[in-house]
Amino acid sequence: MESISEIISIDIERQDGRMFCGTLEFRYNKRVDVLLWTVEWHDAPEVMVEFFPGTSRDVTDLVRQHQKMLIDELLDTLMKRIGKETLF
Repeated sequence: MESISEIISIDIERQDGRMFCGTLEFRYNKRVDVLLWTVEWHDAPEVMVEFFPGTSRDVTDLVRQHQKMLIDELLDTLMKRIGKETLF
C-alpha cells in the first residue's frame, strides 16, 4: 500500500477573510504529486478542509488514508504563516 513519506511544500495562493486556498505537494513511493486545498473557518472550532486532485493521477485512496496527517500539517502551516489570532 502506498504511503506519503513527506510533505514537500504547502503554498497559500489566496485568502479572503476566513477562507484560504492553495497547493500541497507531497512525496510517496518515489513519486511527487500535488493536491489543491481549501480551508474555511466557520464559528470556532468548526473548520472545513477539502482536498482536490492537482494532477491527473487518482490519489483519492492515498488522501483518505493520510487525511488526518494532511489536515494537521495544513492547519499547522496556516497558523504559523497567518497567525492563530487572524484565523479565529
